[in-house]
Amino acid sequence: MHGVHPCDRYALTLPSGDEVFIWTARDLERLPVKLEHMRRKDGELAPIRIVELLDVRAGADKDLFEKPKGYKTVGSYEELAKP
Repeated sequence: MHGVHPCDRYALTLPSGDEVFIWTARDLERLPVKLEHMRRKDGELAPIRIVELLDVRAGADKDLFEKPKGYKTVGSYEELAKP
């Protein structure tokens, strides 16, 4: 569990010997909600970095995905470079 989300936890061992643990929320389509990067120090794992997504809620406001005012469709990257 991470907060109120049931999670799967994955462990990765990096070539450096560091370990990374990733929690993915089952109720949010496997969204990673916590990442813990650990380094071995004196034979024990010590945290280097912990990143967490808090207050994650499913869904979004309908206007979040509306095209902004003045939006124009382009057919290629070259068209983006034109003034």
